Amino acid sequence: MIKALFLINNSIADNMARSAIRKDKLRYEEIFIIKQNKFQSTIENNLNNSQVMQMPSNISIFEKIILLFRLPYYIFKFKKIIHSKGLEHVYLVNNVSLFCASVFIYKDLKSLNYKITVLVEGLMNFENKNVRKSTSFLKFVKSLVSKMLFLPWKDMQGHCSGSFDKNTNCIISFTGKGVVAPREKIFLAEYKQSKIITNPDKNSILIIHSPLNEIFGRENYIYLCEKFFNWLNTKNFNKIYYKPHPNAKDIYLLNKLKNKNIEIWNYNLETNAAIIPSLNIISFFSTALVLLKIIRPDLKINSYGLDFYQEKTGQVNDNRIKDLYNNFGIQNIKINKIET
Repeated sequence: MIKALFLINNSIADNMARSAIRKDKLRYEEIFIIKQNKFQSTIENNLNNSQVMQMPSNISIFEKIILLFRLPYYIFKFKKIIHSKGLEHVYLVNNVSLFCASVFIYKDLKSLNYKITVLVEGLMNFENKNVRKSTSFLKFVKSLVSKMLFLPWKDMQGHCSGSFDKNTNCIISFTGKGVVAPREKIFLAEYKQSKIITNPDKNSILIIHSPLNEIFGRENYIYLCEKFFNWLNTKNFNKIYYKPHPNAKDIYLLNKLKNKNIEIWNYNLETNAAIIPSLNIISFFSTALVLLKIIRPDLKINSYGLDFYQEKTGQVNDNRIKDLYNNFGIQNIKINKIET
């Protein structure tokens, strides 16, 4: 019998889910997972194929065609689990996606008994509720698709994480500092420091790709990349490692760096923290920076252009992300600052 349903979208949510399994004393045979992005789940290693359903957005056209044929069964399976009397827990990452929104709506409409837990999986959990609002067009598309799939959907009010929804029982986070959620509902996931297998090179830098063009547009992203490239040219790193984003393709930065001594380092950051090749880490805007500082405090971690991001997303006077980074010893490099 399925007692717990997990809707997860990345490796950070996967780590929070592992903590939830320990917290709520779940057995693996009682778990069902819906993966909303294509990534390698560590929980999945303990399950059989019948306990995992993959509904990713970050897949090829061919894979999407195959997914269309499987979709009716997936919808049937999801509804069957949600309405099961034996379902005790649902763990999700937001109230925005079709499946996650349905969990909240079904809970209200049919007074179902499951408890809802929000898994903190990104920096959107540390931003105010107005930053990640859906456009009118996206709302229309979701409403249309939900009708086609016979799933309930509405534009949820409040923070897009779902943390403030009246039906949310718990929020599992890797830190309590700055997370936008009711303090009394926060449960801290345990993170242990990683051992060091590879001696990190102090003369190189690892760039973690952050696809901010999806948040504030192509032109702003290119401008930010150009500024970052100027900053990088003032440094004497003998090698650049580049970590691609698992769910989004880069539209500019990697091509800009092609004349540098660059190597693609495409590993999961949390599970491969012990072999990170560079002492210096940098990204525009990434939850991974905080997690890496927790499990690898020896690393020199930097955030570039947070001031520009906040300007373009209307958060100039909101210091939550800046304070979060400062609390963990992450240096914020301003966009017009050449020397650090």
